[in-house]
Amino acid sequence: MKLRFLSAGFVTLTLMVSACAPSNGFHSLNNESSDSDDSSALGNFEEAHLPLQKATVNLDLSQNDAEDDSFLEQKVKDAVEDYEAMTGTTLERKPQPAAGSEYKKDKLAKNEISESGFLKPTVYYFPVFDEEKNKCPSDEKVTLRDEAGNKLITVCSKVRKACALQGSCSILDKGKVRLFNIFARISGQDRYFEIDRNGCRFGYGVKKICLDPFYTLAADLRAGYYTRGDVIYVPAVAGTVLPDGTIHDGYFIIRDTGRGIKGHGRFDFYSGFMSWYDKTNPFNVIGLADKKTSVPYYKVKGEKAKAVLARRAYPGLPPAK
Repeated sequence: MKLRFLSAGFVTLTLMVSACAPSNGFHSLNNESSDSDDSSALGNFEEAHLPLQKATVNLDLSQNDAEDDSFLEQKVKDAVEDYEAMTGTTLERKPQPAAGSEYKKDKLAKNEISESGFLKPTVYYFPVFDEEKNKCPSDEKVTLRDEAGNKLITVCSKVRKACALQGSCSILDKGKVRLFNIFARISGQDRYFEIDRNGCRFGYGVKKICLDPFYTLAADLRAGYYTRGDVIYVPAVAGTVLPDGTIHDGYFIIRDTGRGIKGHGRFDFYSGFMSWYDKTNPFNVIGLADKKTSVPYYKVKGEKAKAVLARRAYPGLPPAK
C-alpha cells in the first residue's frame, strides 16, 4: 500500500489488491521481443482486467493528526478493514522494508565477474486483450496460426501486432482466457502455440525455457555476446519492492532473446502482466523502461551464478507461493 498526502488534512491510501486470481496466475510471457518502446501497437484496444488491481481510500486527517504516526497507522488500519468489509475482499499483508532501511546489496569478488559495463534497458510484458470488447471491421481481422498453419484464433490486426511485438499475449475469447506464444517465423509469418497453464504458466523464452516474471532478461544470443542461462546482476534493482510484496535481489537470468536486442549490455526486462507504460510497474519506477537509463551490470560466474540458477529453478520456475 502507498500513502500520498494530497493537501493539509487529506491522505490517499492506495491498496494493491489481488482480485479473483490465484497467486500462480500472476504475471506474463514473451518469446521474441522487439527493441521498441512504441506502445501505439495497443491502440485504444481494451485490455482485460489484470489480477493486480488498485483501490483508493481517502483519509480525512487534521494536520496535527497527520503528524502523529500512531494515529496515522490506526487510521490506515481502519481504512483497510473498512475496505475489506465493504468489498468482501481479504487483502494480503506482506512485509515491506522498514522506513529508512536499506537493502544490503551484494559485493561481488573479481573472480565472480566475467563481464561488466553499463546497460541499455527496455521493458517487455505480456499483454492481455478482451476480444469480446475489441471491435474492428471484418477486413481488419487476422488469424493467428500454429506451426502447421492451422487456425488458432481470429483477432483484430492491432491485437496481432501487439502479440507479435511482445512475443506472447493473453486473449479473452468467448469467456475463456487463452494464452499464446510465438513458436517461430515461417514463410514470413509468425506462428504461435497455445500455452499449457500447467507447464510454463508465464510463457516461454528460447528453447522453451520458462519465463520467470521480474527475473528474466532477453538478450543478444548471437555468438560472442550472451548464452541462455547467463546470470546478470544489476545493483540498481536490488531492494526494489515487487508487486507481490517481495524484494528483488538484483539478479536476473537470460531466458529469452528479441529481434531488436543487440550487443553487450542491451537487455529487455520482463515484467509479466504489468505493461511498460504502467507507472506502478517497479521497472518503470526505477527507469528500466527508458533506453536512456545507464546503470552498471555484472555478468556473474562460478558458484554465485549456480546459486542464482538454483534459487530461480532454471530452466523451470520456482515453486508457486
